[in-house]
Amino acid sequence: MAKQQLTQEQKQGLNIRRLQQIGLLALPIEAMEQRIKDEISRNPALESDEPLHEPQPEEEPLNEAPAEEHDDDLLPEERDEDYYGDPTYQYYNESDTDNYRENNFTGDRNLLSDYLREQIPSLNLTEREALIADLVIGNIAEDGYLRATNREISDWLVFNGAPEMSDSEISAVIRKVQTLDPAGVAGHNLQEVLLLQLERMAPSEEVTVAKEIVTHHLDDFASRRFAKIEEEKGWSEELVAEAVALIKTLNPKPGNGFGSDFDAIANRIIPDFLVHVVGDDLVVSINDDDFLPNLRVSPAYLALSKEKLSQNRKKRSEQQFIRKQVSHASWFIDMIERRRNTLLHTMECIVSMQEDYFRSGEPQDMKPLILKDIADRVGYDVSTISRISNEKYVETDFGIYSVKHFFSEGVPDKWGNPVATHYLKHLLVELIAAEDKRHPLTDERLAQKFDELGYPIARRTVAKYRDSLLIPPASKRKIVE
Repeated sequence: MAKQQLTQEQKQGLNIRRLQQIGLLALPIEAMEQRIKDEISRNPALESDEPLHEPQPEEEPLNEAPAEEHDDDLLPEERDEDYYGDPTYQYYNESDTDNYRENNFTGDRNLLSDYLREQIPSLNLTEREALIADLVIGNIAEDGYLRATNREISDWLVFNGAPEMSDSEISAVIRKVQTLDPAGVAGHNLQEVLLLQLERMAPSEEVTVAKEIVTHHLDDFASRRFAKIEEEKGWSEELVAEAVALIKTLNPKPGNGFGSDFDAIANRIIPDFLVHVVGDDLVVSINDDDFLPNLRVSPAYLALSKEKLSQNRKKRSEQQFIRKQVSHASWFIDMIERRRNTLLHTMECIVSMQEDYFRSGEPQDMKPLILKDIADRVGYDVSTISRISNEKYVETDFGIYSVKHFFSEGVPDKWGNPVATHYLKHLLVELIAAEDKRHPLTDERLAQKFDELGYPIARRTVAKYRDSLLIPPASKRKIVE
């Protein structure tokens, strides 16, 4: 009976360590650094050869989270609190690995402001209005919010010799800028950003209810007091649930994921991998030299662990504790090395399958690639590849990208060659940006243009891509003079 119990305990210990190993794969570089700090602080048998990297006080590392949240879990805990206090809310569907804006947000060659200015001709502004619009766009932050007040815009115009403009005139131009893509851009606050997106949707009962919730019950929504909303408004539980689900599809930061200043992004995101062209070769490396220290088992503790067990109960207990700490330190060091080898092997495989794209950075060189393709080649489970790609970034010669950026499903072109949906979405953004906003392209017309370019995709597929990019239908993109 005692032997059976021992076997169960050993199996449980192995399972916990297996889960911890899987959890380490999921951690991005900053969380891994913190995980090591925590392990050193609680295990005296574990030492580092050099001090851990300490960020400057003014820096705020992304996704910082206590390591304890990851020790016994297959998946890491959510690191960022969402805007609404609802853990089910996500800015984008993170399982959609070919979401263009999410995956491309640090590597886009164009700033959000550049993209908005490209659309200005479609507004048919007067010279006076164009001057205001340019200043408005210049004051839109990288998250898509308009940070300047009408008074500040007016003062700046006057200071620079422009004619004085009324508050209503400035507001009118701001409203026109708010019709540009991406939906929700130039809103002054969260409430306005959400409403701007809802206003572009086709009229329906759930859209009307969603607008009412955002306008008058945003605090109740954030606190998940849905029953209170139902009672006060007399709406059914089903209708409120539909409206809530609709609000959760909105993007509270319309500028995020579209295009940001590389230097500003680079100051906040530490890439986990480095991929650069050196001569004729693509060199892949793990970016851990400055962040993850070399670990070792304490020589003093190692020597103590080899001593013969004492007959004295207290002394024996201390020796067993030391042996346990040394054993765990050795295991942890081994897991760090296994993690590093697994990450590097996986990234090398991704690079080999997307070699043309890593060399050029051009969307047309992106090949269709799914998690299973990598899993089959490296011999890991798809779930392992998913954890490796989640919340990790790659520095390339043309920008910093999410690892998920390099995954994309594909469709055949007219000649039977596979084309990544990532590239098709890139083309869709370009087609819509260049359209005449007085006569915007319908999904059917966009499908025809794709066909003319050699990519026969259905209208419903165009609509799917457009929705995933948070671009409204043609009827909502039309500018009425």
